[in-house]
Amino acid sequence: MEYRAESDSSRPLMAVGWGLENTDSQDGVVSVDNPGERTFARLLREARHSAGYTQEDLAGKAKVSIRTIGNLERGVIRQPRPSTVRHLAKALAMSHADTVRLHNAAHPHR
Repeated sequence: MEYRAESDSSRPLMAVGWGLENTDSQDGVVSVDNPGERTFARLLREARHSAGYTQEDLAGKAKVSIRTIGNLERGVIRQPRPSTVRHLAKALAMSHADTVRLHNAAHPHR
């Protein structure tokens, strides 16, 4: 895989090769996961956007740090503690089915 900087320096770097390019332009987050895969990071980011929350809003409601929310959404933290997943799901007022989906994305082999 190669990393390529676009000519416009305000745009983030994009991973090129393997068909993994996927930029979330609203947050400027570059995700190099499988576009068809529903990763924890992607599910969390989509749920937060749907709820109309900023990372700061969600952090306050879930009683975790803003840095943690950012790390979760970027995939730096790939397997958060089950209690963190529960706090996030509650803060986002997720349905039981969506909570299970989020938990399974965080812990796919449990």
